[in-house]
Amino acid sequence: LKESISRKTLFAIEIGRILKDEGDYVYKQKYHGLAKVDLGEILNEDATEVTFRCPVGPHSDFRTPTEEELEETPPPEGEPEEEQKLHNGESANPYLLFETYIVVTLATEKPMVDKPPPPPAVLAKVS
Repeated sequence: LKESISRKTLFAIEIGRILKDEGDYVYKQKYHGLAKVDLGEILNEDATEVTFRCPVGPHSDFRTPTEEELEETPPPEGEPEEEQKLHNGESANPYLLFETYIVVTLATEKPMVDKPPPPPAVLAKVS
């Protein structure tokens, strides 16, 4: 983990919506999001807790349901959600449209990078 963090590897956090009863949800892919977090701050000397704020974007499988899917699996609210469209006619991703962010706090029991040892004491001048 420490090596991956030091190489500036982004860690993916998937975000989604499910129903309480975990049944089929017609908007599952619409609300499947992804945030990529750079955990580099946890490698600061003596750090045991850091908080990150990251934008949420669409996951690679983002899409809105078709009319057929809405008929097969009606939304739990009864009426279909009104789709926001972009200038090119494509459906807008709700996480980007509403500028959604996720806040993550990472805490460790002890620092991943210890403080360096203090410098040696200055020796007295010899005459």
